[in-house]
Amino acid sequence: MRAMLCLQDAERRRRGMGALRVHRALRRAAAKHARDMVRKRYFGHVSPGGTEPLGRALGSGYKHGRKVRIRENILTWSAPLTPAEVMRKWMASPPHRHNILRPGWRDVGGALVGSCTSGARGLTVVIEFGRKYR
Repeated sequence: MRAMLCLQDAERRRRGMGALRVHRALRRAAAKHARDMVRKRYFGHVSPGGTEPLGRALGSGYKHGRKVRIRENILTWSAPLTPAEVMRKWMASPPHRHNILRPGWRDVGGALVGSCTSGARGLTVVIEFGRKYR
């Protein structure tokens, strides 16, 4: 996961943007969602129980001030992918690229379930982007 976040920050730096801070609560929210998608065999930003990215982030402790903004990138793949391949797929997708390059983000958290090197179970990746406003 560190490699993926490093590649994401490299994309941002190429465009004159700052790196994002890894936030423990966003990392927990991403891990919970990735595990849930694998365990319940679904793929989506909204869980079968109706939980959305903002609810997961707030439930994991990402709270401050009056307003919080959250966006999420997800990917599932049945074959092995390197972190660079995941980043290429996201950068080729306009909505995912927009999330990565949005200037207002301050925090990030990510999780990977499965393996980048073994395709036996595939790979599920979740990245949470966040910003707290006062």
